[in-house]
Amino acid sequence: MIGLVCLSSLIHLGTKVAKVDLSVVKAGFIKTNDFSKVTKPNKDNLFTPIFVPPPQDPADYQVGALGYEEFDIADLEDVKLEKAALVMLVRNTEIHKARLSIRSVEDRFNKFFHYPWIFLNDQTFSTEFIRLTQGLVSGNATYGEIPKQHWSLPHYIDRQSMREKMKKMASKNVVYGASESYRHMCRYFSGFFWRHPLLDDLDYYWRVEPDTQLFCDITYDPFKFMRESNKTYGFVINLKEIAPTIETLWPTVQQFVRSHPEHVHPNNAHEFIVNGHKSILDGKYNLCHFWSNFEIAALSMYRSQAYRDYFDALDQTGKFFYERWGDAPVHSIAASLFLDKEEIHWFYDMGYRHSPFTHCPEGKEEFHNSGKCFCNPQQNFDRSGHSCTREYRDMRKNLPTPGLRSAKMLNGARDRSMIVRKKVKLGQRPLKLLPGRAGAEQLRMLEEDSYALE
Repeated sequence: MIGLVCLSSLIHLGTKVAKVDLSVVKAGFIKTNDFSKVTKPNKDNLFTPIFVPPPQDPADYQVGALGYEEFDIADLEDVKLEKAALVMLVRNTEIHKARLSIRSVEDRFNKFFHYPWIFLNDQTFSTEFIRLTQGLVSGNATYGEIPKQHWSLPHYIDRQSMREKMKKMASKNVVYGASESYRHMCRYFSGFFWRHPLLDDLDYYWRVEPDTQLFCDITYDPFKFMRESNKTYGFVINLKEIAPTIETLWPTVQQFVRSHPEHVHPNNAHEFIVNGHKSILDGKYNLCHFWSNFEIAALSMYRSQAYRDYFDALDQTGKFFYERWGDAPVHSIAASLFLDKEEIHWFYDMGYRHSPFTHCPEGKEEFHNSGKCFCNPQQNFDRSGHSCTREYRDMRKNLPTPGLRSAKMLNGARDRSMIVRKKVKLGQRPLKLLPGRAGAEQLRMLEEDSYALE
């Protein structure tokens, strides 16, 4: 008979701790933090450990076109996890939307690595939510309740004035214009999520939203990639914010920059968010931001004095409530001003959907013929006029980047990266890339030389 693994789990709820006795049945493997073993049931339905030998040579690792290590499942014995977690803000009523996202992330990525999950809620998690989610995750699951002071109106907010402004915004059909709860969420992600005790020991987080889907296999560790490549903020989709929700955000940011010029990085990415290649103080905000429902980022950005001062300055205005300042532009402006532009990374290879937008990598040979992705490239939001792909590439000075389409393709031109791959092939042998960052630089040089190949 198949045995039951009885767990006595401590479910962390902020400062509260709820002890829950759970019985977990795994029909194929035993959940474990010991990556030196893989277990499966034998013919007698008894779990027998199977020891997988480590790779004999570093060359056994596959090196993808983006220049980072991809792992064969047989290599996972040697994987050392980063201090990172998958983080989801979710309510009990969103249980099935949450399960959809968990299953997608587990199937496409986490079944290879078993990173822990952290679930946050402004209410106490129900026993049903805990049971239905714990059975889906391959790593540990921890459940935290948000402190009330982080999800309530500050004392300086005039409630009557706030409700009048919300009503006015709703009359203009602004999305979530009348929602106080949405404003709490935006403020929480802007200034408090990274202060939750459950994240204290982490260096990186991956934000996962309920009701999202990943379309591509992720067979490398993005947290390791972030650390080894000195990246701080990673995104998938960029787009323009709804102007009526942030009418005074940019003037507030400009005033902050005047007061704290020491926080602005000399090699910042302000060209991504400022029109006309003007300075931060002279230019206008172009509404571009990284869509923050998908983020892979270093918590060091939020813990920095620059970000703390920045959030405090924004929060004291009350505009998270009087207007509807979103965490996406707040995060994006911070990343664009306080980081070196080279610390920002586009995870172009990660096909992703959160209604109503989809990012689908377009390289047919690399992403689709290989079976890595299963999305429809014709639905790629990067082609939309509401996307800020052009602004992002302009900020990167139009340098071809592995996995990204060339700037001309945004105007209907051919994908030069595909031209390179076709012209450097020898028979059926694919381009041999060097490991790590050397491979990324190799592909950049080849793509730049593609002009001479035509």
